[in-house]
Amino acid sequence: ARAEAAAEKTNGDSPNGDLPDGDSPATVSLDDARKAKAKKAGRFLTPHVKEMEGRIRERLGVKTEIRLTAKEKGRVVLSFGTAEEFERLLAALTEAAGESASGMKIAA
Repeated sequence: ARAEAAAEKTNGDSPNGDLPDGDSPATVSLDDARKAKAKKAGRFLTPHVKEMEGRIRERLGVKTEIRLTAKEKGRVVLSFGTAEEFERLLAALTEAAGESASGMKIAA
């Protein structure tokens, strides 16, 4: 009964996230839980891929995610918050490719 009552009572401010007050995971560390969640979401990356993600982020100045979907396949996700940031990002990408970004806008 105590375990059931403790399972219903949670404290979102605790360092253990949604674990009940005073409780902690006995067999799964926080780091292991993050790795499992990342692996499930396709975000468990090799050091090389993490380095490439960081280099793209530094070069373009936006949040960057490399999502591996299968061996040697995946996606590069570039996040932006405003239309101006999108246009700056687009200009940087097209400049790197040797093209012009004129006329390309976010659809309103």
